[in-house]
Amino acid sequence: MGLARSIGKAIIDRLAPTGISANQIIRLVQGQGGGYQRSQMLDDIRTAAGKAKNQYWVERLNSNDVVPDGLMVNKNLNYPARYRVYGNFSYYDNSTDDYYTVTKSFYTDDLANVGSWSDDFQSTYGEVYSTQGIESMGFQVTAVERNSHY
Repeated sequence: MGLARSIGKAIIDRLAPTGISANQIIRLVQGQGGGYQRSQMLDDIRTAAGKAKNQYWVERLNSNDVVPDGLMVNKNLNYPARYRVYGNFSYYDNSTDDYYTVTKSFYTDDLANVGSWSDDFQSTYGEVYSTQGIESMGFQVTAVERNSHY
């Protein structure tokens, strides 16, 4: 992903959930130096808006519930996996003595329940973060993209 698209996606991810029109978002992206191919920007806007629209319902699923197809966003992931799972990763940073929550994602081929995906993130990435002085406090699934090329 190029610099212009990285800038554009950062802006899109913040603005798409607010309900601003796609044309307004594109103008703002271009004004900030993040302009790239219009069709790709529209695809990124649709994806961000779809994830935001379904986030309320995904976050309210029980840990043993599987995310229904209707709450997944269909997208070409450009990665050889069936799903990309997004979530809020909460952690405690020993060096700053503070708590943080950031959005993280991972790819998987397994359609699992929300609790299993949270556990998978914890077991896979928790050890990596612990070597950096970061104590994992949990991962809450917020959105799922399904690879449209599978």
